[in-house]
Amino acid sequence: MEGFLDLDLDRAQRRGAPEAVLCDAKSVEQVAEIAAEYARLHAEGR
Repeated sequence: MEGFLDLDLDRAQRRGAPEAVLCDAKSVEQVAEIAAEYARLHAEGR
């Protein structure tokens, strides 16, 4: 995901709103990779 995403999983604690990912300029493959990474990190309790 180098270069097209930097997930900010602590944003909700700092800003009061969770991370949002703008996907309209990303490929289907990139969106799938983002979703998989988010699910992996969530499963790890991050």
